[in-house]
Amino acid sequence: MGGRGGGSKSEILGKGRSCSKKQIERERTLQRQLQRGSSKVVAIAAFAAIAEVNLAVGILYAAYQVADYTYPIVREGALEYSKTGDRDRAQEKMRDETYRQTKRFVRDTAIETVTGVAVHGAINSKGVEINPAATKFIETAISETIKEVIS
Repeated sequence: MGGRGGGSKSEILGKGRSCSKKQIERERTLQRQLQRGSSKVVAIAAFAAIAEVNLAVGILYAAYQVADYTYPIVREGALEYSKTGDRDRAQEKMRDETYRQTKRFVRDTAIETVTGVAVHGAINSKGVEINPAATKFIETAISETIKEVIS
């Protein structure tokens, strides 16, 4: 009577690679990072887009960016001083945090530069005209998403 004429799934497709627990956990962690960071990404992108077309908001955005890098430095020093009362130790903590924030700034600037070039290249290659605020929103959303994933 009728039977299957073909081979089994594994005969046709081959044996699939199974994912290790470590690979599955990495994937879950990445998904959590993207979900957690998505509202922050949208908020930052919207802030940057409005700052692109409004001088007063632009000044506030610049202040936000400065604070984003400097606040962790001050916080580390203040925490250490409140714990130990040792100025030298607080300065060491601030020095270490300055190093970390400088690395973060360089990384972020590189991501923003590459993203900006890519977005402008894509827009220009298609001959599409997009207003500066929309372009800035796209650039910032992509940059912030990349930063969230790699941090």
